Amino acid sequence: MRDIFISAGGRLLADWQQVCPEGAVFRESAALNADVGQALIWLHVNADSTASMLADVTGLLGRFTQARVLVLANAPDTNEAVAAFQQGAAGYCHAYSSADVLREVRRVVQLGGVWLGPEVLQRLITVGRTMVGSSQTKINATLDQLTPREREVALKAAEGLSNKLIARELDITERTVKAHLTAIFERLAIRDRLQLALMLNDRQG
Repeated sequence: MRDIFISAGGRLLADWQQVCPEGAVFRESAALNADVGQALIWLHVNADSTASMLADVTGLLGRFTQARVLVLANAPDTNEAVAAFQQGAAGYCHAYSSADVLREVRRVVQLGGVWLGPEVLQRLITVGRTMVGSSQTKINATLDQLTPREREVALKAAEGLSNKLIARELDITERTVKAHLTAIFERLAIRDRLQLALMLNDRQG
């Protein structure tokens, strides 16, 4: 999947370059003329430009229907993140995140999931319950099939904890956490932590 960066600076930051060595960069979204196909579009936004960012997200997804848009924010803001997701963004993170974090963001979004932090997750739970369409009975029946350990991992992931924190609290490795989450997503027929959080929130509400 091709990586395209839109940044007023016209260059890739060091960590961006490390994660996406072949990434193309444009100074503005209007510069993208040809169809980019199934690309990951990394939209770099400065502070105090929420309205412009939202317009860019909407415009990019309208023009390139197979692409996925991730927002790189210089000054991340929960309200801005929620607004970005409501417009269709697949990810929202700090523009100066480490290469390891950006690599994980890229992996999750490439697999069809969404990337968001714990604060954004909690906000989205309150505004996006309808994103999970399974009936309550089906949700409960499916969750009852999880093993005790999978339940523990699922509940902590739904709270917004990172794999590292889940591993620390449950005294297991991050690799084991990833394996449990993969199994959980497959059993519940969901793609990512947001859907998991919405599902568990509905169950507990």
